[in-house]
Amino acid sequence: MLKALKAPDSCDVAVIGGGITGLVLGYRLARAGMAVRLFEAGERVGGVIRSERLEGSLLELGPFSVMLRSPEFSQLLDELALEPATVDAGRSRRRFVQIDGELRQVPGSLPGLLTSGFLSLRGRLDLLRRILTDGRPDPSDPPTLHELGSRRFGREFADHLVGPGTMGIFGAEAWELEAEACMPAVHEEDLLQRTTVGLVRGIRRKAAPAPPRRLMSLEGGLATLVDRIAERLGGSILTGARVSRIDQSGGGFEVAHSDGRELLAGSVVLGVGPQESARLVSNIAPSASELLGGIRVAGLGVVHLTFERGQVGRDLDGFGYLVPASEDAMNPVLGVIWPGSVFPAHEAEGTTTIRVMVGGTRWPLALSLDDETLVSGCLERIRSVHRIKGQPKHVDVTRWHSSVPVYEVGHAARIRSIADSISRTPGLAMAGSWICPPHGGIGVNDRVRHAHEVADEISSFLGDRSRRPSGSGAADGGPSKKVSA
Repeated sequence: MLKALKAPDSCDVAVIGGGITGLVLGYRLARAGMAVRLFEAGERVGGVIRSERLEGSLLELGPFSVMLRSPEFSQLLDELALEPATVDAGRSRRRFVQIDGELRQVPGSLPGLLTSGFLSLRGRLDLLRRILTDGRPDPSDPPTLHELGSRRFGREFADHLVGPGTMGIFGAEAWELEAEACMPAVHEEDLLQRTTVGLVRGIRRKAAPAPPRRLMSLEGGLATLVDRIAERLGGSILTGARVSRIDQSGGGFEVAHSDGRELLAGSVVLGVGPQESARLVSNIAPSASELLGGIRVAGLGVVHLTFERGQVGRDLDGFGYLVPASEDAMNPVLGVIWPGSVFPAHEAEGTTTIRVMVGGTRWPLALSLDDETLVSGCLERIRSVHRIKGQPKHVDVTRWHSSVPVYEVGHAARIRSIADSISRTPGLAMAGSWICPPHGGIGVNDRVRHAHEVADEISSFLGDRSRRPSGSGAADGGPSKKVSA
């Protein structure tokens, strides 16, 4: 006697990837009344957002904080009944760059750059000259962030501010990154404005309607956000569930995962990295798959060094500092954050924690070093700056391999081509951090905002499809709703 075959499970939307993007997507779609299944290949959700307690200190192993600047993020906090712990703006704005072994505070304005000692006399004269001259680019030659900074503000400005700032945000060097992909609003003004003063004013005009930015964390760390969303999604989340294949099936998709089980979904959203996305769409969007496979990614490492307070002689009054590529060819440190200065509750009483960032495109081999060698190299480079005595009381090393997309020259055009390709597969959407602004972006605010946008597109697509007369739709050669990257 033949055994009856069990019909595959079904849902409205299958979300692949349990990072913050996938979680917010799943949460928003579930709130809209849709049946959601979220697949996470690992044993925990949250992606690089992870918080841990170590001997009373709170360590952020991924993103350290969030700049509260988007209405979508504020809305999410309100819905989840999470109260942000904000920091005094003055303290968080005190940021430094290491130049010639010493820390120089970054001025907050153009006049400050011209009157302070942050730049050399030559650098200040170069900045003044460029402020008053026509600095518009060649529209046919897409600039990198370093090229834009050098052309508008001078080479020293680009080396000492744009370069380390870029590494701190994107994990890559300014000369590797496309201005349009990283900062489209700045790139647009760069094309329009003749002078640097006009460029700065144009950027400020665009930012004027935005609410004041506040640096925030959460009690218990940023992982509290992940945990709260996961609680709301409950059994909709499947961990340890790696998706092996996605195929089109009728008017939707067939998703195979884990032990060979299959799920039928009306729509699929990929919230994973570019290489994994390329593999998953190879059958249903081959052109997009090829483009995705060409996106470069970098890794980052976080080293926490906790000392008895008396061991650190420097007053850590500010956010921290960044290290330019020109500072020390053998320096594995990209930058340092002072957690207790920004959020005092993160430090156990009587201790000082120093958070060191390593890796990126500058030092990719740092992530392959053993813990002892990596910690020793970091400590050697930060000891004199902080006037450290002795060895750390506690050490924690976290490695995030292939975690940061590199927005190289041509990336914005590549993303537009990917969006065009997947629009030919109705119901398919992508929402990874490799999608650059204005829609995507690397930061937590960007990920939450983009998740909202994609959730709205999916809701509209499925709503349109449910209202179509029987026999119409893409599967029958009829019209379909575009769901873009």
